[in-house]
Amino acid sequence: MLKRLFAIVLVCSITQTGRGQALNEAFLNSTVLISYQLDATNTYFGSGFLVFREVSINRGQVFLVTNKHLIPPEGKEKSIPIRVAVRTPNGIDVVTTNLPVVGESGKYLDNVRLDPHKDYDVAAINITEQVVKDGIQGAWIPTTLLVTKEKLKAEGITVGDEIFLLGYPGAIFDPRNVSPVLREGVISTEPTLGYSFNDRLRSQYGLPDHIDGFLIDANVFPGSSGSLVILKQQATTIGPQGETVVSGAKKIPYVLGIVSASIPIVDAALHSVQRMGLGVVYSADCISETIESFYK
Repeated sequence: MLKRLFAIVLVCSITQTGRGQALNEAFLNSTVLISYQLDATNTYFGSGFLVFREVSINRGQVFLVTNKHLIPPEGKEKSIPIRVAVRTPNGIDVVTTNLPVVGESGKYLDNVRLDPHKDYDVAAINITEQVVKDGIQGAWIPTTLLVTKEKLKAEGITVGDEIFLLGYPGAIFDPRNVSPVLREGVISTEPTLGYSFNDRLRSQYGLPDHIDGFLIDANVFPGSSGSLVILKQQATTIGPQGETVVSGAKKIPYVLGIVSASIPIVDAALHSVQRMGLGVVYSADCISETIESFYK
């Protein structure tokens, strides 16, 4: 019955946008603030989002998707706090709940999976038990909205298309609710090709050789890591001759990927390092691959 309720909420609320809405509220309710204390003086903050994966007609599971660098490394027992809405006898309250990720053995618990590619910055945590036990409320993002490269090609989703980012840059949040900060940007590199970083970027910023992902032009700051990247729905598209076309393409708010980092620029004249507004995004395929690793 729990799964059936989730399915009804997902199908009826996440794929449609009401009159006057730029983005469905289900996306807002599925985005969470993550933190963990590395030591006595250092606390990491970032973002994540909750995804629903159907396993059979009356069963499904909820996953927290975030970056690998936002969960504690193996070594000693650790949990990560996330801000969620829970049902209480007095209604809905916003609380911080702890998700165990590293067990007493110092190894990741069985509810944690990292992207199978060693250098990829994607992680998924199965939080189904916490959803049921703590009464966590939300309209989870269905895995059917994780766009594939085939859909990107079929619908012409490419460089220049507008996007929404949902997360908590600078750990900015309203203590009264769980709604994140929405920002906008555009796809900056071809999303179906992946992206390879040159030698200078790899040596300066520790970026991998290649990612299954793309770059975005957006304001990406600390705390934006783990942010949800969504296609901004369009009323019209551009036809092959440059004409404006009203069509069914780009009408679905696909999940395009997850923010991992930003690329700064060194200004030699000013002797400074500045953020230039380029963000690194891992693809929705990486998210799907990480979640599906639970079932292999």
